[in-house]
Amino acid sequence: MGKTIQEVGIKGYVPMLVGKNNNYMEKLFLHVNLVNHPSIVSLLDNYSVEEFGYEQRGVITVPLDVQHFRRVVDSISVKAEFKLLSSPHSFNSI
Repeated sequence: MGKTIQEVGIKGYVPMLVGKNNNYMEKLFLHVNLVNHPSIVSLLDNYSVEEFGYEQRGVITVPLDVQHFRRVVDSISVKAEFKLLSSPHSFNSI
């Protein structure tokens, strides 16, 4: 049986769990060309690093409203291949 997108990811994309206060997290995939963009770096510094530090293990967690994160990415995505991708499954944290 083949592996799912959540098991292997997508080539050229970085998986991230995005959600505010861990009530609802959505797994999103950010194109690698956007990871070093100043707006993304600022979000990671101001939210992820502040809450989790620089030594997060596993998927990067961004404690930010999903729609806000999407708006930031959409505003800096000038090419179609740099769009934010979503996992087919989001989840509520336990």
